[in-house]
Amino acid sequence: MGLFSALLSLGGTALSAGLSAVNNKRAKQKQDAEFAREAVHYAAKAAEDPLATSHNQQLLNQYDRDSRKQVENAQGVAAITGATNDYTLAVQKAIAEGRSDLMSDMSAGASERADKYNEKEEEVRQAQSAAEQAYHQQRNEQYGNLAANAMTTFGSLADSAIGSGSDKNNKDKKATGQAQTD
Repeated sequence: MGLFSALLSLGGTALSAGLSAVNNKRAKQKQDAEFAREAVHYAAKAAEDPLATSHNQQLLNQYDRDSRKQVENAQGVAAITGATNDYTLAVQKAIAEGRSDLMSDMSAGASERADKYNEKEEEVRQAQSAAEQAYHQQRNEQYGNLAANAMTTFGSLADSAIGSGSDKNNKDKKATGQAQTD
């Protein structure tokens, strides 16, 4: 291997190492940002007010519309039958208790739901830790490979330098008639 090719190889190794380090850093930053985004998403879901979700708001709004109709019907029945206001109040009380039960059911699932999202957030943290370990392992392997390549190149350079020096000595000895026989 000639001196020029050994130097090119060494330069290529250095360039490869630099580009690899830059690309690995970018990839790691993107991966870390995605892990952070997922963790924040799951933390927000775990802390979410169950009564504020659109699905539950829709259920509560529908319950309220149905309740108003029941109160109107109760008032109409009371007017026709001559019932006292106690009947309408009893209907309103039943509606209020029903709404309370509905909200309690919605909130009861919130703890289970929060646990689920907290678990998902922990899974993200574990995945990030595993990715971090894999990244460091890969980086150490790359450093080892780069060091081995550099040593091989330096060895080739040394062999070239020694070889060209002994070729020159052999030529000088042959020219003076002192060639060695092997």
